[in-house]
Amino acid sequence: MEKQKLLYEQNRVASRGAAETVLLYISASKGENNEMLRRTLQLGISLLHGGNREVQK
Repeated sequence: MEKQKLLYEQNRVASRGAAETVLLYISASKGENNEMLRRTLQLGISLLHGGNREVQK
C-alpha cells in the first residue's frame, strides 16, 4: 500500500510540471551551489525514488 501511495503522489506532483521545473532550475543555476539547488535536487530524487516509470518517461 505504501508503494502505491508513493507512486500516486509522485505521479500527481509530476503531472503538475515538477520534473520540468527541477530540470529548468538546475539548468538556470549554472552550477552555483546553494540551498535552493540542494532542495531542487532533493525534489528530483524524490520524484524518481522507487523507480517510478511514469515519472521517468
